[in-house]
Parts: sequence; structure tokens; C-alpha cells
Amino acid sequence: MTAQSVSPMTTVSYMTNCTPQAHRLHTVTWALLEDAVLDAAQNHDLKFTVITGPVLDPREPVLWGVRCPVAYGKVIAYVDRER
Repeated sequence: MTAQSVSPMTTVSYMTNCTPQAHRLHTVTWALLEDAVLDAAQNHDLKFTVITGPVLDPREPVLWGVRCPVAYGKVIAYVDRER
């Protein structure tokens, strides 16, 4: 299938895998944490993996027919080369 053979309706029907976040959490708290991880990676020649996502709970509110998470988590991992 080529890009030309996809109907316009199909191209607007994709759903992005995203969730709403509180502005302060995203731009302050997590930004500080991510900056600290980047600094550690650069200053100590480390490689990190950072995974961020919602903490799913069946009691979450439903907005527009979609369950919206009210909590988020972040996993930060690296390999200790000396172990």
C-alpha cells in the first residue's frame, strides 16, 4: 500500500498513544529529574533507559468514553559496568 492509496479518512483516524499530564509535573518535577539523569549520564559516561507511563487503575475517571490515568510512574535504569 502506498501513501497515495490511503484514503484521507484513514489518515485522520489514527489515535496517538498519549495521556494528559499536569503542567507542573511535566515541566518542573520530571524536567528536573530528567536533567539530573542527563547530567549523570554525561558526567559519568553512563547510559540510562527511561520509561514513563500511566499507573493504570480501574477506578480512574472516564472522560469522553476513555479512562484517564490520575497517576504516572517513571522507571530509570542503568547497567553498573563494575559489577
